[in-house]
Amino acid sequence: MTKTKNRFAIASLFLLASSFATSEIHEYNRRVEFGMEAEAGFSNNAISASDVLVKELVIDLQEFDDKLPRHGLTTEFTLNENNYFNMDFGGKFRLGFFAGASGSGYLNLGKGIFDFLAKGLEVGDSYEAEMSIYTDLYITTGASFRTNIGGLGITVKPTYFVPLVYIPNTKASFSWDTSSSGKLQAKAKANLSVYSAVNLEKLFGDGEEDNGDDDLVIKDEIMSALSRGGVDLTFGVEYPFIGRVLEAGIYGRIPMIPGKLDYSMSKEINATVYTSENGLIDVINGNSPETECEIGDTTYSDEPYKLHRPLKFGFEGVYRPHGNTFLVYSMLGFALRSPFSNSVKMYPEYAVTGTAKFYNFLGLTLGMKYTDMAFSNQLNLMINTRIFELDTGVALRSPHFFRSFTGAGASVYVALKFGI
Repeated sequence: MTKTKNRFAIASLFLLASSFATSEIHEYNRRVEFGMEAEAGFSNNAISASDVLVKELVIDLQEFDDKLPRHGLTTEFTLNENNYFNMDFGGKFRLGFFAGASGSGYLNLGKGIFDFLAKGLEVGDSYEAEMSIYTDLYITTGASFRTNIGGLGITVKPTYFVPLVYIPNTKASFSWDTSSSGKLQAKAKANLSVYSAVNLEKLFGDGEEDNGDDDLVIKDEIMSALSRGGVDLTFGVEYPFIGRVLEAGIYGRIPMIPGKLDYSMSKEINATVYTSENGLIDVINGNSPETECEIGDTTYSDEPYKLHRPLKFGFEGVYRPHGNTFLVYSMLGFALRSPFSNSVKMYPEYAVTGTAKFYNFLGLTLGMKYTDMAFSNQLNLMINTRIFELDTGVALRSPHFFRSFTGAGASVYVALKFGI
């Protein structure tokens, strides 16, 4: 009897250890798989779908200004595309290769700008406003490795990234002021820099005369950009606490070697417009006031600029109360955009999704998340025939939490997967 119990305990431990070795947070449906996935989205924090999907569109600046959040109008976009090939060796080791592109950005127009547009400028009024902008675009390639060591599922993904365009977080300030006598003074101050993998002076400046070798120059610039990429390391460590029922782990992206952009364009604006004592009154009366204005020149440089992709770290887990039939995924972390620079910005990230699967043929996912400084409420549908899988999804999104439920923006996701 004792021997039978011991054998049963050993067998149970063996089965439990086997489940530890094969289970993971992000499971795959195939031993050999190749595919592509893409996502694109755009949103704002003030204008909902119901505001524009009307029979007659009437723009009321005063009403729009009253509804605008205190920090103004923000628009954002996201782009992600990835092609990959994965091989799974019996659940003990996985090897993959990938290549793709990613980008994001936003533009914020301060509320003071819309206060001015909605209310106008009268004698004795003054307004202040800010504008900020950010953009990045990369192409990426790399490999991923996963294995199990001591009950831990360990994934590492070194990535070689090539920055194409980068605009660091840049702010511009504006002010309008009138005295009781009618003197008008307007000021604008900004220092915008755009970094690029191609020669911006040839695109926007006077450029150089055509010497017949433009194609060769473009090829040289492309090859130079591809060779000046950077490296970061994405990792994941997970552990199954109750077999496949509950698994949790940590993830992160560690910047290692910065990418470099060889060209930049800078525009410094430090302009002031003055009028005579009766300048505003002249404007009201339809006369042209006397003004003074100074704007700095555009400068170009080929001094390399170093750039990292965002640093990320957090916790994630999956709960499978009924095996593959239903699962809940959650993630909580933070990101540092433009780390090791004067434009560094920290923001949280989180996600909660629920997925129901029917014989692993149909899958439906509902969830919400906040990533890349935008809220998203998603609906995804999966059709899996084992050899072929189609994943499609739509999401309502916005930089403002409540606006993300009202159609202030949207994103579309599609993935095609093939394998055995």
